[in-house]
Amino acid sequence: PPPGASQAKNEIPASTAEQPLIIPRKPSEIPAMPNEMPPTETEIAKASPSISTLPEPPPTATIDPNALPLPAAGEAQYKLRMGVVSGELILSWNFADGHYRLDSVAQGTGIFAIAGKYVQASEGDITTSGLRPAAFSVERRGRKDSAKFNWPESSVQFNGKSGERTEAVSAGAQDMLSLLFQLAFTPPLGEDLTVIVTNGRKLERYAFERAGEETLDLEGGTFRTLKILKQRKGDDDGMEVWLALEHHYLP
Repeated sequence: PPPGASQAKNEIPASTAEQPLIIPRKPSEIPAMPNEMPPTETEIAKASPSISTLPEPPPTATIDPNALPLPAAGEAQYKLRMGVVSGELILSWNFADGHYRLDSVAQGTGIFAIAGKYVQASEGDITTSGLRPAAFSVERRGRKDSAKFNWPESSVQFNGKSGERTEAVSAGAQDMLSLLFQLAFTPPLGEDLTVIVTNGRKLERYAFERAGEETLDLEGGTFRTLKILKQRKGDDDGMEVWLALEHHYLP
């Protein structure tokens, strides 16, 4: 692991929205975070949200590295479970010189290893508003989807199996990897949270509701957390996130 890295051992409570159960393998003082599982072959991409007002993107003003709200580098290993499917995931992050890099590699174990790897990567800038992604990509089963942000023009360019297209995007948008790290920079302390998120193929509006504090007794210890919810609507998946209040607001 890179310098300053930490490894986690938590049991994330099972989600009522059928999100994968993620259990980090090794203890750490910082809880690690869950990640998106590969989509099914039958998943149908929905239309991007309509954005009528496009605020000016925030200025690129880097944060003092000594003032980062979480360790500058780290790696976490997880065990994944979704029904009968099992696997492992390695998540790593690095913040340096005003930039960030996030990598996630998931792979099935045992007979499920035949499905191959599910790889995500995000990189961009650290600004006074937190993380501002520049590029995001997802690779699985021989397919690659990517999103590249053009903040001066408030747009994002998608490339993938369905071709290339450009859409408008508002300031503050995140990708699937940067989203949960962004919560460490800007915790939802006093109000609900709405953010535009890309999975590399589309944009979607995520509306999180505060569900109050919960204390979780996990293998890695007892954690006081703030629970936030993204309600399931129609074909949209729901999401439940527990943010560790005494550990940098990391899930």
